[in-house]
Amino acid sequence: MAWAGRMLDLGRTYYAALIIAALMAAWHVRLIRTRDRAACFRAFLHNHWLGLTIFAGVAADYAVRLHLWPRAW
Repeated sequence: MAWAGRMLDLGRTYYAALIIAALMAAWHVRLIRTRDRAACFRAFLHNHWLGLTIFAGVAADYAVRLHLWPRAW
């Protein structure tokens, strides 16, 4: 995902969202490491937030670039 962001010349907003998504993924790994059925199911149910975070990062980065969003940095 970082390589794709680099190739598309995405900015800090995207990379901030990517870091948040990486933290979510690390939390998912922590949940499923014991192979407990309930914990694995909870990680599965939470997975859509990871995708939403990456999408929001891309959308917000383009909004910042098009001056549709106030510049944070």
